[in-house]
Amino acid sequence: MDTALQKSLNTGCALDCCLIVSYTGQQQIWTGDSGNHWADCMAIHDEHIVAIGPLEDVYFEWNAYVATMLPDKQMPKFSNLGIIELGKNTVIIPGLMNSYINMIQQGRHCMNIDLGRQDIGGIYDVIKVIREFVVGPMGPSDKSECIRGSGWNKSTWNRCIWPTAKDLEVDPIIKGRPIILESENHHAIWVSSTILKDLVRKKLWINHVHSGDIMKDAKGQPTGVFLNGAASIISDIFPITEQEKSRMFSVAARQARRFGMTAVHDPDASSTDLYKKWCGLKEGPLPLRVFATRKYDHNSASVPGGSDEPYGQSAFRLSIRSVHLLAEGGTLSNNQFTFMGSIKKCVKEGWTVVFDRDNEANEIMMSAIEGRYNQVSQHRIRFDNARNLTAEDIHHIRNTNAIACLPSEIDGSALRSNEIKVVLGSDTPFDGLNPLRIFQLGVSTNYGEHAKGKARREDLERHRIQILREMTMNTAFATFNETELGSLEPGKYADFVLISQNVLDPSVSLSSIGNTRVLGTVIGGRVVYGSLVNCFSRADGMLARQYAEEFRSIKLYD
Repeated sequence: MDTALQKSLNTGCALDCCLIVSYTGQQQIWTGDSGNHWADCMAIHDEHIVAIGPLEDVYFEWNAYVATMLPDKQMPKFSNLGIIELGKNTVIIPGLMNSYINMIQQGRHCMNIDLGRQDIGGIYDVIKVIREFVVGPMGPSDKSECIRGSGWNKSTWNRCIWPTAKDLEVDPIIKGRPIILESENHHAIWVSSTILKDLVRKKLWINHVHSGDIMKDAKGQPTGVFLNGAASIISDIFPITEQEKSRMFSVAARQARRFGMTAVHDPDASSTDLYKKWCGLKEGPLPLRVFATRKYDHNSASVPGGSDEPYGQSAFRLSIRSVHLLAEGGTLSNNQFTFMGSIKKCVKEGWTVVFDRDNEANEIMMSAIEGRYNQVSQHRIRFDNARNLTAEDIHHIRNTNAIACLPSEIDGSALRSNEIKVVLGSDTPFDGLNPLRIFQLGVSTNYGEHAKGKARREDLERHRIQILREMTMNTAFATFNETELGSLEPGKYADFVLISQNVLDPSVSLSSIGNTRVLGTVIGGRVVYGSLVNCFSRADGMLARQYAEEFRSIKLYD
């Protein structure tokens, strides 16, 4: 076994010059292309897919590809490719994408210590939970990093007493750390002694507050609890730092990759400059692909962002092509012409325009677009938060060829029946991050899934394919990335997921979809979750059946 190629199958390494083949006699790679084809095998070089389809076709396409390369590239012959043979039940699908997720908020949710658990009966239990967090995998990297938690409620404790900053100094593991803990009702914040000392050192201590209260001991010294309006002192003085946001994003990205997610559309424009900064650092590209957003006031003279935007750097996995237009309904009703000029300005410069269903200006804006600028399909105007839609809303979306972004729990059958392009998002952390759960919810909106023996198998499969396309190709299209992402085709990035069963098969019940395991996630030909070590064998360039017979073929997954 080639040691170098074996090493490339570890998490974080590239599957360079690799051939993935289906189990003997099967087609286990769903391409997600326009024909929804299944393939026998797929060849990868560097970050891209070279060929996909029947083994014989891939053989000729690889050789043709090698012939076009410069001599100094030293590309291997087909007979020298590394082989990964899929296990009998393993399926490969294109990388899953989430069309609406605030990554930093999701990371904060993951890193925020839950103090509302039923097993927390007092101050000692709170300290124990914080200690477990600090020594755990999501604990802070250094002692100066702020620890945050929420959900504590002294009225449910064994002793209904107010906690103090000194309580957080008892345990040597958490002693001396900056800690901010918000109560369940958000009316109180409990902080550590380190936070109190920082208030004094920064000369930002306030003995008298306009509202709320600062709890003090008999000597008039603060005990570490801030009530109501006084709690805002802590929030204002100790906002989440850029370092914390970086860790929050990293945590969310790591969790996303574990669930098979390879790309996200982040609607939080406040994170965009951070993404741009992070992807330019020496650490390399972002841990997954991010489609970021800018905000734009229609009264502004120019679109926000730098002179290099709209921005797209595939090497760094960052794309900034979405602009969220801001407008108030009252102002817009008297100034539709200016607003239409803003839209035209954005699309002319290459932006996709995003607006939110909850904005009161939407009806006016959609009517204006439909009446004066209805050829917008190539500009990909997007309709976020598409919930509680009226028949008139659907009429506007259809007539403007706009894209509708649906939360995972919303039935999108009315949109789909009107041939409106749909993309799916989760609005995390509230709806959860698992894209297979989003897929399951989307599939559940089809009545036929619950009607045993009444719906044709083809219809059920077609519906599942449609839902999966809304999490792959449709999302790539909505962000101008359909030529590089969204399906497994030659020339596109090798972004794909290995899962434990074929969720497109109607024989896999609705409830069983939730049991599907993500076995591995690959972004740009690089393994970012799961380890494929010992899943490699040498090939002889012959048919797949002969691999297992003539060489020591090690299955990827059983």
